[in-house]
Amino acid sequence: MCLYIQPKRRPQGQKVTKRLNVEKLKSPDVIHELQAAINDKLSVPLTTSDTIEDQWAHLRDSTYSTALEIIGPKNKKHQDWFDENDSEIQPLLEEKRQLLRAHQSDPRCVAKKAAFTNIRSKVQARLRSMQDAWLSAKADEIQEHADNHDVRKFYDALRAVYGPQSSGSSPLLSSDGTTLLNDKKQILYRWAEHFNSVLNRPSTINDEAINRLRQEPINEELDIPPSSEEVSKAIKQLSSGKAPGPDSIPAEVYISGGPTLLDAFKDSHSGFDIKYRCDGKLFNIRRMQAVTRVKETIIRDLLFADDCALNAPNETEMQHQMDRFSTGCDNFGLTISTKKTEAMYQPAPGDAYHEPCITVKGQKLHAVEQFTYLGSNLSRTANIDTEVNHRISTASSAFGRLRDNVWKRRGITLETKLKVYRAAVQTTLLYGCETWTPYKRHENQLNGFQLRCLRNLLNIRWQDRIPDTEVLKRAGLQTITTIIRKTQLQWAGHVSRMPDGRIPKQLFYGELSQGKRTAGGQKKRYKDCLKTSLKDFDINPQSWESRAAERSAWRCAISLGADRAEDQRATHAQRKRERRKERTAGAQPANPAFTCPECGRVCRARIGLISHLRTHRPPTPN
Repeated sequence: MCLYIQPKRRPQGQKVTKRLNVEKLKSPDVIHELQAAINDKLSVPLTTSDTIEDQWAHLRDSTYSTALEIIGPKNKKHQDWFDENDSEIQPLLEEKRQLLRAHQSDPRCVAKKAAFTNIRSKVQARLRSMQDAWLSAKADEIQEHADNHDVRKFYDALRAVYGPQSSGSSPLLSSDGTTLLNDKKQILYRWAEHFNSVLNRPSTINDEAINRLRQEPINEELDIPPSSEEVSKAIKQLSSGKAPGPDSIPAEVYISGGPTLLDAFKDSHSGFDIKYRCDGKLFNIRRMQAVTRVKETIIRDLLFADDCALNAPNETEMQHQMDRFSTGCDNFGLTISTKKTEAMYQPAPGDAYHEPCITVKGQKLHAVEQFTYLGSNLSRTANIDTEVNHRISTASSAFGRLRDNVWKRRGITLETKLKVYRAAVQTTLLYGCETWTPYKRHENQLNGFQLRCLRNLLNIRWQDRIPDTEVLKRAGLQTITTIIRKTQLQWAGHVSRMPDGRIPKQLFYGELSQGKRTAGGQKKRYKDCLKTSLKDFDINPQSWESRAAERSAWRCAISLGADRAEDQRATHAQRKRERRKERTAGAQPANPAFTCPECGRVCRARIGLISHLRTHRPPTPN
């Protein structure tokens, strides 16, 4: 009996548009072919009786049909290492099927069984080499996206390495929070209930608030039809990689369509004050004393997308700013969600902590000691202890997800495993490290995690007595300390090249207008970390801005300095190890009774001999 599940029929008359394969537009030949086809398609003149809707429909349909014919639709499928079109694997699989049938027809024949075993080994070896090549190429792709800060493509490639996730719906709590919903219909109804309560809320807009808004003079130039240059500039500014609109035409098609397609388009004071000066040297302590060149500004809020972080120097100012913000939202029919709004107090060094009491319409906001903003953990203690622990936890989870697919998979070379580690695990571990102010304890934590991962990949046990410098040398990687300093110097060069009006540069070159640092026990500043990195990389702290003005030369100087610093760190560790061995050898004479029978090594105690004998055991097969 043959059973199958009949798919649902699409309602008659419903047309499904196909997504275009814009990846082909990376080829200049394809772009030239698309422009020529659009030129031929749009060269047909329209009649004067056509309305503007008819003209737009003609442009839309002609552009989409031409692009579909040239670049074709996008085939959505999960990326996998197996290539069914490989010219070498298909004959091997067919031969394996034939030999399997021959062996099953005569299972007692030794020759047929040996032939099947031989071809099966060849197929497995070929499949392992295919998987290794795919993982190696995917690791290079992930690393390239990480270096280019292309977040979307980075996570797309990373999900391909992780493999498909198990499908299924997660249970939800009911609106009263007492019942766990598992039924699919109940879950959909709960989501509809949630969005109805969040989005469909009654709101009133204060007309007086709208009338108080400053009225800008009418700009008559906006009524002038745009020129060809303006249309071309607007199209070039479209973001790539975004979902198309109702016309199903992505932005890449408009950008690559050519001149014919362009012609078709033608017819308060709360916050914290900082003072900054961007024309002086960062490490010149007297540059802020030139009063005529020092500027002051107020940083009262940090905005990103739909998130808003308010800042204030004390609790009274924060409450005043929150009241004004709440009043402004009420005037325009907006409601502040008190469940998603939190308050955090960061006391100055030496001051006692007290829980802040910030209210919105009489309702107290939840006071937290830490919260996550844009992927980074912010703490009331103004250090990165929580962030480092969170990064290690996330990287450990990424390392564990790849255990069965990559680390323990047979046939994958060590070089490929290290590429995947550097692209998937190390990048997750050091997310946002360019803004950290790490202490030695943080660097030790991160270095320890990396060395544990590398020893796992290299199959190095603690009984082997392999030093950390040798582990890094075998893996061809640098210490986390060096990588963090490289990233921070690259970010510092990027900020120094920014215009003076950018907030990151103002904060980078600025300091608080009020208050001063304590005489002793001062907290480490980002400026202190940057100066240490410059000296470690043999870059002059007084002239680094001039070198950072040229991006390529600055990156080259950072790379050379990192290699030099890594060599010095390895040499220092080797000398320190030798001095420790010399002190250990001259401290107490070893007991000759505890001598290894295999290599003749003399140990001090019996427990040391037992531990040493483990190194002579044969390795456990994988």
